[in-house]
Amino acid sequence: MDATREMRRKMHEMNFEHMEAMCNPETSLEDLAAMEEEMLNMRKKIMKKAESFQYLQ
Repeated sequence: MDATREMRRKMHEMNFEHMEAMCNPETSLEDLAAMEEEMLNMRKKIMKKAESFQYLQ
């Protein structure tokens, strides 16, 4: 879990920023889509890192 700690922390920050942006009427759909893509990429990185530890246990 320590190996993904900072990435998970960043993911929580990104989720918070996304929710805040969704509440802001000035946020464009393009901005939201970009944020969602960034979050998806971070999830993929976390999963890839976590996968590498599954076989070591």
